[in-house]
Amino acid sequence: AAGGTVLNNGNTLSPTVSSAGTYTLQVNNTSNGCTATTTTQVGSDTTPPIAAIAQPNLLTCLQDQVTLNGMGSSQGPNFSASWATSAGNILSGQGTFEIVVNEIGNYVLTVLNQQNGCTETAQILVQEDINTPGALILPAPALHCNQPQITLLGSSPTVGALNYTWTPAAGGHIVSGQNSSTPLVDEAGTYTLLVTNPANGCSSSTTLTVAAIPDPVFNPSLTQPNCFVQTGSVNFGTVSGGQGPYLFSNDGGQNPGTQPLFSNLVPGNYPLVVSDANGCTAAEVVTIDAPFIPSLDIADIQKIEQGDSILLSPLTNIPPSQIAFWQWSPADDLSCDDCAAPWAKPFRSQYYTVTVEDLDGCKAEERILVQVSRKRHIYPPTAFSPNDDGENDRFTLYTKGVREIRRLAIFDRWGEEVFLRNNFQPNDDSLGWDGTFRGSPLTPAVFVWAAEVEFIDGEVEVIFGDVTVVR
Repeated sequence: AAGGTVLNNGNTLSPTVSSAGTYTLQVNNTSNGCTATTTTQVGSDTTPPIAAIAQPNLLTCLQDQVTLNGMGSSQGPNFSASWATSAGNILSGQGTFEIVVNEIGNYVLTVLNQQNGCTETAQILVQEDINTPGALILPAPALHCNQPQITLLGSSPTVGALNYTWTPAAGGHIVSGQNSSTPLVDEAGTYTLLVTNPANGCSSSTTLTVAAIPDPVFNPSLTQPNCFVQTGSVNFGTVSGGQGPYLFSNDGGQNPGTQPLFSNLVPGNYPLVVSDANGCTAAEVVTIDAPFIPSLDIADIQKIEQGDSILLSPLTNIPPSQIAFWQWSPADDLSCDDCAAPWAKPFRSQYYTVTVEDLDGCKAEERILVQVSRKRHIYPPTAFSPNDDGENDRFTLYTKGVREIRRLAIFDRWGEEVFLRNNFQPNDDSLGWDGTFRGSPLTPAVFVWAAEVEFIDGEVEVIFGDVTVVR
């Protein structure tokens, strides 16, 4: 009664019941038909324990493990705990009411009442927040002379308070704002932006390269005036650095133009300026020289004796490195006709024309007369002493401008020929007369001589004289 339930063995002294209630036992004496009854109460203890899990923190980039707190469950020596998970991972604490986990997933806590065997479960979902904030940098213009500093523009698609940190490399330099989204920089290089979300500690980074445009540089080439063209020109040439298009001027930048060549420039100084698209400039002053006119200077007349030579050495205002060639005309009797200073040895008076030309083709010309004196120079001794004392022992002709003595004959006072020599050179004592005849010395006397002489100009003359032999 009162909710009781007999499962089986209800007609025995040991029935099995399954619920709390009032149970009455009736015993029948089958011999006399008498009965007796008694009643007992069966109570119940099926109250389950409490299972509770506190809400855990999220797994983040800063916190890669969390504690699951089941201390709100039934506590005491009669209660035990066990944990189970699907997809999660338990690091420590199994068999206790607090465990440490490091993976997202569903975690189940089972609490057992060891007195009545009743259990209760609770479950919790561990979640994570590891979303990176993202990092963005807008493209930056290049640095140049009129823009020595620029502001970098960093951002993130994540809304909220974020932390920004910039790191320069490869020559970069941050002037200010290193921990802001908009730093000021003044050097070319790479700049890395690190964006951190303090809510979960996750970061994102990106890198931007900042370029610097160098100032323009040019190397002008000049064409100087010369004897043909009285004006010069300047060409800026190829411009390096800077940013095109370029403007050029030869008046200090007052009247710039797009053409790098300036012609018909009169002699003077020209301040060259090239400017680029950013207004950056390079400057250099060049000079257009006065036209160079070659000149020559040499004496109009040079006098020499026949047989002598003279160095013709003109002066010119052309630097040696700029001389293209020399030319002498005619080339007769010159040591060279294409040199600066030839030796001249004409036998008759001769006009020579000298021309010098520089590398630009400009010429200068001069004329010189080498005047040759045709005076005959023959010096015969009037006496000699053939005594073998080493002085004045022989008679010969001493000359200048003579090519050869074709014949020298010496006669005594009776006209007999005592000495004859043909085709020999003058001025050589060893070839002269030694004062003997047929091997015997002649007595002192006056002797007559006759000579046929060929001069270096090809003319031949016969000359006479006498000589005294002194003993």
